[in-house]
Amino acid sequence: MTNTNRPKNTGISNLNSSIELLQHCADLVFANVFNLSVNKFQPLSEIIGEKKAELEAAIAELESNKAELSLSQKADLEFLIGGQHYERNSLITAIKSYEKSLKTLQNRAKSELLEDNSALNNLL
Repeated sequence: MTNTNRPKNTGISNLNSSIELLQHCADLVFANVFNLSVNKFQPLSEIIGEKKAELEAAIAELESNKAELSLSQKADLEFLIGGQHYERNSLITAIKSYEKSLKTLQNRAKSELLEDNSALNNLL
């Protein structure tokens, strides 16, 4: 197949790839954070290694395209952005991103609880 016969990229596959990378990096970070054998806090770049530049590009793409993300993905995004700010020694901005991530997770938990209560009430 020649280049002229290939379907044009609509941008959706790039967003999907960015979301997949975001989730992969978030999984790596959280696995490291909750690993009891790790004695010290490791910077984001140490945890995700060579994916750091890709992650930064993915974050920029997701933000610039205002990608529709689930609450979990939004929380992951904010947490990783917080990690970027932490590495740049922008501690106040990092804390704000971490707090935003936490608030998003709390909202997700509330939403899930309301859905569960609604389903339970429908059964009664």
